[in-house]
Amino acid sequence: MRKLRDILRVHLDAGLSIRQILAVTGDSIGLIQNLIARAEALGRGWPLPIELDDTKLQALFYPAPIGKRVVRGERHQVRRVMSMTTMSVMRCNPVLK
Repeated sequence: MRKLRDILRVHLDAGLSIRQILAVTGDSIGLIQNLIARAEALGRGWPLPIELDDTKLQALFYPAPIGKRVVRGERHQVRRVMSMTTMSVMRCNPVLK
């Protein structure tokens, strides 16, 4: 999570704005805003604790989802239902035909 560390460092330590970080890193504004908001919500400042290595930092900012995993068959079923719904909307709307 080198990118996460770099964004936090230039924002919290150097005091760069989101647009300045965008120019330096080339990341999207949404990603930068999201990471800064998560850092503020977690109460993280700079410098980060030494024991917070990249793996722990990633787990802190991107926790694993809770709940059951979607199995392959269920995922395909959802896609098929969505595509059938899209097709029915297209049939009803003369502009989309």
